[in-house]
Amino acid sequence: MQVVFTYDRRSVIDALRVHFMSRSEVKFMRIILMILFGLTVVGNLMGYVSFGAVFGIFMMMLLLLLIFWFWLPVLTYNKSATFKDNICLQLEDQGMAIGTRSGEHQIRWESFRNVVETRDYIYLYRNTRSFFIIPWSAFSNEADRQAFRNLLHNKFSSYEVSSTH
Repeated sequence: MQVVFTYDRRSVIDALRVHFMSRSEVKFMRIILMILFGLTVVGNLMGYVSFGAVFGIFMMMLLLLLIFWFWLPVLTYNKSATFKDNICLQLEDQGMAIGTRSGEHQIRWESFRNVVETRDYIYLYRNTRSFFIIPWSAFSNEADRQAFRNLLHNKFSSYEVSSTH
């Protein structure tokens, strides 16, 4: 099956947001900061913690949001030439060929560690930092989408369907 597409800047940035915000270390930092914020608010109401501490924790939460929601996705998009290229994928049983202006690269399915499906994209992860995204809009019809899903289900035991975008 052949799939040809060009990435849309806005949707890629949204896809990168999903990726960054779903990373375990980012989730851990968010949870820790929320717990710490809750404790400092209670401590402030009880007179044990100053307002400056509450404000400082709040600012850390805001900074975390700004970095992982705005700055990092835009920076990643701007640095990657792939997101600005026309992509031609040849999907086969052994792997896929990714064609761009710079040439064609063969990638075997075994080189990907896991797959995450969201409403708008399929994320093919090589490791926690390296992944390839394929927009569902690249497929011409639902039958092609389902054929690709079936291929991925057959190749990967770690196929995750995410409720996020």
